[in-house]
Amino acid sequence: MITEVHFQVGHLQAGAANGRVIVVTRTSEAVSEIQLSAKADGYRFNGALSAQSTTSGVARALASLGIAVFHAELPGPIPPGELELAASWPGSEVFTQKLHPIASALPDAGLAFVLGSCLYGNETFVETLASALERAIGPASGRGDWSIANPKFALFLGDNVYLDVHPDRVGGDASRHTAAIYAKAFALSAASARVMGALPVLSTFDDHEFYDGYPETEPHVMRTWLPHVRASFVAAAHDGIALFQQAKNPTPVASEGCSFRFDIAPLSFFALDTRTTRTRLRIEQPELCREAEIAAFETWAQGLTAPGIFVISQPLFSPKGSYIEPSFSEFQGHYERILKALRDAPFDIAVLSGDLHTSRVLTLDIGGRLVTEVTSSPLVRVPSFAKNLLHRVFGGPEDQEREKIEIPITVAQPPTSLSIGCHEYLMGSTAPNSFALVRVRQQSADTIAVDVELVDHAANRLALCERDHGGRKPRIREGMPCQLSFSLSRR
Repeated sequence: MITEVHFQVGHLQAGAANGRVIVVTRTSEAVSEIQLSAKADGYRFNGALSAQSTTSGVARALASLGIAVFHAELPGPIPPGELELAASWPGSEVFTQKLHPIASALPDAGLAFVLGSCLYGNETFVETLASALERAIGPASGRGDWSIANPKFALFLGDNVYLDVHPDRVGGDASRHTAAIYAKAFALSAASARVMGALPVLSTFDDHEFYDGYPETEPHVMRTWLPHVRASFVAAAHDGIALFQQAKNPTPVASEGCSFRFDIAPLSFFALDTRTTRTRLRIEQPELCREAEIAAFETWAQGLTAPGIFVISQPLFSPKGSYIEPSFSEFQGHYERILKALRDAPFDIAVLSGDLHTSRVLTLDIGGRLVTEVTSSPLVRVPSFAKNLLHRVFGGPEDQEREKIEIPITVAQPPTSLSIGCHEYLMGSTAPNSFALVRVRQQSADTIAVDVELVDHAANRLALCERDHGGRKPRIREGMPCQLSFSLSRR
């Protein structure tokens, strides 16, 4: 019997050579093939899709739960108007959803998108997130006090699932463990399905897509203690990413890794995957990603003909990491190359990041160049390790702690050839359930205006600005709503 179908849209952009969609079905009987169609004015697509199950242990484990995942690549050029998807298979009803592709160029009024990271599966707050996203794309009534509206896509910047922190015990089989958590996040939870289906979602990935601190060996994560056990869980984590997340992204810039780029003319976006192929720190020259990916980023930055947006899962400017979570600056070779590319680009580049469990906007001084970094985290706050352990043993509500906003004086291991520091703290919040709304609009021939609002979705209002724990005052006065604008232009 057919129970549910979820369309989860990724890179579906007007004029693009292809469009990326996954279809998740939940049934009481095995479904190995579906018929997918897409139609718009002057556009028709019909195709038979096979379930992703032949080589993936996670897909096979999902099938045992009655869940099948189908990948669709709609042929381009994608039309600019409303697109209707329909899925069915023999004996089923027809499931439909209407979509609006991302614009290929900035409209006169600008274009908004959602930015967030760290989405823990606390059902209460996943529900408030889903409702807030639906309000953002719906009528103005009930939207709280935020002014940026009608986002056209979302960037989720890592820890989009937590494979190592989960309120339910999952067995020791890596594929079944991973399948159970992805099933809840993408199929079984109605609130999570609403989040993933509200907007086209493009993703980068961070450690909790694998385990806390990946790829390091962690004393507090048992699956990392024995190499063969660790390898099985890492392989299953890659399976989960490929099945549910990477399949929705634009084509990678290199054959290995998950980095990608896309343009909303004249603005260009580059997302650098710094986690899935990251090396351990203990080697002589630790790397954040493959050489082909960082070289592609450098080429992109140097070749910009308009401002750029650089997307990463962790902030560029953060305190020294620990054995659990090294900071970017500890990967000195790649860190220096990233900073040099940002400093030397012919146009301003804004940096978008996540991971911190606090949100903030900083202006960084990188070798004399000012670069704005926007960090948004968490979409839903993960419980503390100790309280999550108590919750597993004794039950009871999960905690919603707040981190402190901590802006370091300097990074732990600065590169030798250029400096980096915080020029100004613009605004920030410790709201434990939050996302950023970002709007980009053309201000002049060479200038893009960027508007940012931090939304506390549990309170259905803009987050209130807070002081840095070290005493640094923000530009936005403490207690005022977190909203500001800055510009990107030719240098």
